[in-house]
Amino acid sequence: MKKHSVFVGICAFLKKNYEMKEKQVKAVTKLITISTSFFRYARADYMEVLLT
Repeated sequence: MKKHSVFVGICAFLKKNYEMKEKQVKAVTKLITISTSFFRYARADYMEVLLT
């Protein structure tokens, strides 16, 4: 019984961790898209895109 509760706890932790990483990936993807647009339409130079 104890092993089962540990397993359930680990699964819950992994699920939360996965959901957090998924949100981070979406945020970074959005930032890359915005940075690319700024660079492409000459609203920022290359160094500004890299450093912001």
